[in-house]
Amino acid sequence: MANKELIALKNVQKAYFDQQVLKTITLTINQGDFISIIGKSGAGKTTLLNVLGLLDNYDAGNYEIDANPVNDLKRHHIAKIRNETFGYIFQMYHLISGMSVKENVIVPAMYKKDTSRKEAMKKAEALLKKFNMFAHVDKDISKLSGGEMQRVALSRALINSPDIILADEPTGNLDKENAETILGHLKTLNDSGKTIILVTHNEEVASMAKRHLVLEEGVLVDA
Repeated sequence: MANKELIALKNVQKAYFDQQVLKTITLTINQGDFISIIGKSGAGKTTLLNVLGLLDNYDAGNYEIDANPVNDLKRHHIAKIRNETFGYIFQMYHLISGMSVKENVIVPAMYKKDTSRKEAMKKAEALLKKFNMFAHVDKDISKLSGGEMQRVALSRALINSPDIILADEPTGNLDKENAETILGHLKTLNDSGKTIILVTHNEEVASMAKRHLVLEEGVLVDA
């Protein structure tokens, strides 16, 4: 039995001012996929990931999530999908300075109406234990190394139990050992059923995925 289709893009386009960044993006993402998207710097990889994760709008084409056209969804529904269906990991971590590790992890959970702060804290502590960060729960983010910050970011990405993890150059600022740790966690998550979309310029990192795509001149092609 084929895995469930989660996302379908057809001829999606995106421009910034007079620059056409995404030209005709057609892509199907199924439950359990592990897809790497590789391309040169400036190829539009982050733009594509932002469109996929509903962090940015697209200009033309069709985007369906769970067979629902995104253009037909109300703004509050899109916000709910963005918070609960997707987990995001970024090269620069995007953690909040001045807040502790566990406070950073629970941020997405605080936007879920059915999750109390106590429940969120309990789940955050479990995730931080899983990623060997529990000893740092009360530390300020500024006190952590890059590898530690990315493990906090991974915990935050998982706090709402999303189906899809979007990872934008998640190892770009890490040394080899920490990069391998993060990639190992992503592989384990995929083995457990999570769908992973990984953007990178690093061919060795991309090789971890099951399906490999290249973004060239605004179009996706099989690697």
